[in-house]
Amino acid sequence: MQFRFQPLRATQAAGVLVRLAGGRLNYTKLLKLMHLADRRSLLETGAPITGDRVVNMDKGPVLSTVYDCIKGKAPECTSWQECFRIEHFDLVTVADAGDSELSDYDVEVLEALHRQYRSHTLTQMIDVAHRLPEWKDPAPAKAKPVSHEQILEASGASREQVRAYNELNASMRQLDSVRIIRS
Repeated sequence: MQFRFQPLRATQAAGVLVRLAGGRLNYTKLLKLMHLADRRSLLETGAPITGDRVVNMDKGPVLSTVYDCIKGKAPECTSWQECFRIEHFDLVTVADAGDSELSDYDVEVLEALHRQYRSHTLTQMIDVAHRLPEWKDPAPAKAKPVSHEQILEASGASREQVRAYNELNASMRQLDSVRIIRS
């Protein structure tokens, strides 16, 4: 199951979470919340919000390209660099990312996760991430890829459900390629 990373959607999803946190949020906590949002969307709809790849790291699952955006190492994240800056270990809003690329469902998921975890410390968020069924310690490596199928299966999805999501996503990719050709 492959998805296309959508930098603007990722920037806007982060923007919603940082705005809800008052304009400043520890970036490791943000990474945990964004993984939880992508994960919830994947489990409920068959597709993550950002389309990013997941890797297990020592502090739990991380959206790989989003992490690169935070570190300033993802050239496709120009919108990210326009909207945020890093101060110490916090992501701080410098421009409104908007939410035009996010569905009402996406925003509801982000808002629900903010409400659920707003009082969690960074250590508590890492504990939450370590309890996810797809997390496995990547040692001795720094990071180990986790497929979307692994997340679904670890969360109890049946093979039929995974197959159906794969078929749906293949159809959506075909539709996207037709739109790109016509543009």
